[in-house]
Amino acid sequence: MRPRDRQSFGTLRPHAPSQSRAPVRSCSQRALKGSRLGEAVSYLNNQWDGLLVFLDYPRVPLSNNAAERCVRGPVVGRKNFGGCKSVRGTEVAAILYTLLERAKLAGVEPRAHLRAASEAALTGGPTILPHVYREQVRAERAATRSASASPPAPLS
Repeated sequence: MRPRDRQSFGTLRPHAPSQSRAPVRSCSQRALKGSRLGEAVSYLNNQWDGLLVFLDYPRVPLSNNAAERCVRGPVVGRKNFGGCKSVRGTEVAAILYTLLERAKLAGVEPRAHLRAASEAALTGGPTILPHVYREQVRAERAATRSASASPPAPLS
């Protein structure tokens, strides 16, 4: 969940009576405290308020799949870097992987950004960061749209 989303939720309001802990309490009274069921019911009771947040705030996702996908990339990269045979190879792989992931986070095509960044580095131009490249692409698209949308100039 993004910080700005967390701020917009504000304080939690009390839950409706239909969302009470009565079912959890009845299970906890029947389950032995040391048993696995007792531990599970105790965990559910401790996490109850957090479990009901999505009922009060529809923008809260029911799953954390988006966060898991964000974390997956670096974990796979870390696993792959273990196969590098030299320190320099590991550094190059880490740099390349970082460039690709930063491009994804900026919302640009990683291959296109890598091509532009490589061309800039080979020609001695300034480093093109993903967010700068994104703005350049947007400006080029806007210029293309405005050029094609404008009526042709009258012949004189």
